[in-house]
Amino acid sequence: TGNNIHSNSTAYWKYVVSPCLQSGTPWAHVFGNHDDLAEEWGNRRILMTYDMTFNQSYTSKGVPNLPGESNYFIPIYGENSDLVSAIIYNLDTGGGQIPVQMSDDQVKWLLATYT
Repeated sequence: TGNNIHSNSTAYWKYVVSPCLQSGTPWAHVFGNHDDLAEEWGNRRILMTYDMTFNQSYTSKGVPNLPGESNYFIPIYGENSDLVSAIIYNLDTGGGQIPVQMSDDQVKWLLATYT
């Protein structure tokens, strides 16, 4: 978890995603309650930005004005179709400097995005 990183977080992150990079497997990242880094090793925004530099990452910049960095959704399209068949919602559950909970604003965003 992020709390256990005691060195350069981007170097560690590249190690974590290396199996995906080697196999060509896509991924998306979302932060949780144990993913707050010590400021000297980076922060959520730095790690999110770094993750998005990988071609196989579906991680997306979080919604402004919501707690955390990883509040976003990923539309899933049907094969050979431009119609959305499912949506994956990623919600940052806080930790560290962010309360460990879903905020009212996150719930409102989720409901407004879903409907």
